[in-house]
Amino acid sequence: MEKLYLGIELDDHGCNLSWLNPENESVQELADEKGQSWISAFLCLNIENGRWSMGEDAEAANGRRGSIVFKNLLSFLQSGQGLDVNGVYYTADDIMQEFLNLVLKEAMGRSGLNEVEHLVICLESVTITDAEKLTRICCRCGMDSMKVHILNRQECFMYYLMSQEHEKWSNTSFLFDYGQDGLYCYEMTVLKGLKPVTVKAAMEKMNGAPLMETIHGEGAEAAAADRWFSSLAEKKMAGKIVSSVILCGEGFAQLNWAEQFVKSIYSQKSRKVYQVTNLYGMGAAFAAYHMADEHKKFPYCCICTGRISTTVSIFVDEQNGSEQLILVRAGMNYYDARTSIELNLIEQKDLALYLRNTGAPEGYALHLDLSPFMENNRE
Repeated sequence: MEKLYLGIELDDHGCNLSWLNPENESVQELADEKGQSWISAFLCLNIENGRWSMGEDAEAANGRRGSIVFKNLLSFLQSGQGLDVNGVYYTADDIMQEFLNLVLKEAMGRSGLNEVEHLVICLESVTITDAEKLTRICCRCGMDSMKVHILNRQECFMYYLMSQEHEKWSNTSFLFDYGQDGLYCYEMTVLKGLKPVTVKAAMEKMNGAPLMETIHGEGAEAAAADRWFSSLAEKKMAGKIVSSVILCGEGFAQLNWAEQFVKSIYSQKSRKVYQVTNLYGMGAAFAAYHMADEHKKFPYCCICTGRISTTVSIFVDEQNGSEQLILVRAGMNYYDARTSIELNLIEQKDLALYLRNTGAPEGYALHLDLSPFMENNRE
């Protein structure tokens, strides 16, 4: 029986659903009968019958008698607040659980599959509190915690791009994401000569980006916005071999306002340029599939915010000599990195951890004093 590898891009406005078909390893938006993969972040409780609804149905019930409507669900979750409804207190976790329960059921209904094998939720940025809360809530929805991952947009961008043809990311790649909240520039570069293949990404919110209202106008304002974007692209890509440029976001849905900008990003004949919708959700779906068996399906090391850049190991004595045991590998997600080992410390006064930064020819030792632990054991 096929299982669902699901990616959810989640923010305060709603969520986009994507899934990966394991038969051909292609990612698609998980759309409803109207062709929409988007679900708005509205949740409604019908006080009379106790039923919950989401999305357009919940939004339509806003202001209706006998209905309580929640919105901005991610911010509400992060606030840790709650609400009393007719003597029943709902925590922020309860509200998000009801929403995600409905989202997961909707995703299974759209896909025709009855089990979510792996789930990745993509947020703009992730804190440990976000990761713990969302993982705990997904477990309350019936998911196994080991099959739930909370990633940021940089990570999902990398998963999306590196699941494409090699020519799209063989050198340096850019993503320009332009929407109502501004312009975000992502840059991903392959670090040459490293095994496994290692890539590093960074994101920057560009100050001074023209408001979207200006690009839809005519005359001087639109032309000035075009020049600003063109100048930015030229500065960002100057002196670099750029394999691909990806454009996403509402601002790049139409490019009739951006003649100079388009010329700038097409300046190299070998450079590939793409317009992509729901990139983060599709990257999350790729991640859900790869993270189910990461070392076999995704043999790359990805370094960015939210990813560990240093490999940590120890040497242990075996019958056949000393062996290096890796505890944490560079490229692992901060919140997924976990190791449990049991050591027999025979007359050891310290424990040497060996750290090697990504790209460094050699590592270094960090010695942990074990005497406090030995004293506690004697007591």
